[in-house]
Amino acid sequence: MIWIPRICFAMAALFAGITGLAIWLNAGLGLEGRTMGKVVRLETSFSNSSGGSRSTLYCPIVAFAAPDGRQIELPPGFCSSPAAYDVGEAVEVRFDPARPEDAVFGGFIARYLIALVFALFALLLLAGGVIARVLIARDAARASLRKP
Repeated sequence: MIWIPRICFAMAALFAGITGLAIWLNAGLGLEGRTMGKVVRLETSFSNSSGGSRSTLYCPIVAFAAPDGRQIELPPGFCSSPAAYDVGEAVEVRFDPARPEDAVFGGFIARYLIALVFALFALLLLAGGVIARVLIARDAARASLRKP
C-alpha cells in the first residue's frame, strides 16, 4: 500500500510538468506582435461517442493581416460544439513579427484549456497522494500502538 502515494505523487509531477509545458507553448513566448483577426469560416469535424451518436464540431479559421501586408489564415487551434466563435467575429491574434504564420488566437480558455485540465488532474492526484499517505501513516501508528 505504501506505493499508492508514490504513484500519485509521480503522476501529479508528470501532469504538473505537462501543465507547465502547455503554458509555455501557449503563453506566446516570442509573440510580441498583436493585432485583430477575423473568423472567416467554420470548418466542421465529426466526433463519434461510445454510445454510437455522432456530434458536429466547429473549428474556427481566423485570418489576419501580417505587418508586411500578407493575409494569413490560421489553422484551427481547437474545435467545439457549439461553435466558440461566429463567422465575422473579431479575435485577438498574437504573432512573432519574424514569423507571423506561427500566430495564435483566442481568449484565455481557448489557449489554456489543456493546461487547465492537466493542472486539475495534477491537483487531484496530489490531494489523493496526500490523503493516501496520511491514511497509511495513521494505520501504521495504530498498528504500532497495538503491539505489546
